[in-house]
Amino acid sequence: MGDDYKLLALKIILTTPLWKGFINYGGEYSHTQRENYSLMHTIEYEEELPSFDNKMIQQFAAGFLDYNLKMHDLSVKAGIRFEEVDFNYYINGEKKQNQSKNYQNLLPQLLINYEINQGQLELAFTKYLSRPSYEMLSSNVNYITNYTRWGGNPFLVPASKSEVSFTFSKRTFYFTSSYIRNKNQIFEINELYHNDNVTVLTKPINLPDYNSFFIASSYEYTKNIWTTTIEGGIQFQDLKYGLPQKNIINRLDK
Repeated sequence: MGDDYKLLALKIILTTPLWKGFINYGGEYSHTQRENYSLMHTIEYEEELPSFDNKMIQQFAAGFLDYNLKMHDLSVKAGIRFEEVDFNYYINGEKKQNQSKNYQNLLPQLLINYEINQGQLELAFTKYLSRPSYEMLSSNVNYITNYTRWGGNPFLVPASKSEVSFTFSKRTFYFTSSYIRNKNQIFEINELYHNDNVTVLTKPINLPDYNSFFIASSYEYTKNIWTTTIEGGIQFQDLKYGLPQKNIINRLDK
């Protein structure tokens, strides 16, 4: 078993003054190649854990632009980022079209901050993107113990979060809240391997889309030598991931 990894990367950032602020702009590029191979010599496990030679080649390009403005008590940052990924997947020298993907993503960002007397208001919107690792995208199954295996999932797609948040603070009072739209979040599950009712396979999948909410507040009161802090918060989500589990997994892997 072995790994061969190659990387070529380039990044450039430029800054230009504009009116009462400045612009940051630039781009990124990377070319990565990873080859993961294994040769099984033990006849006992040759059928269950066959030899493999997986190769993943990815080209990544991104361009970004953001403007930072400062006017008296008001600060604004607005930006946008565009990413494109060309991912090619090979098993034993053969390109797999279903697992080879091309992604294009637009990631906006907005942050507004206003300072008031001994406090501030902040409103933000951000979209995040998280891509599965090469290990997660591998199609091979790794031997852990006699009864456990770990396998990748080449059908995984990138996960994203779109978050809107509001924060208010004044003196010793603090309040924050957020709403997040989660899409294709990656989560590891356990399932029976080869239907032998003994061996368990752990693998990553993409969850169904769901929403999550968060609210928290705190207040600090001081009198003489005593300080009292009151804190509270609540977090909940509406993820629905029910039975039959196998039907959901099959649908997500397509």
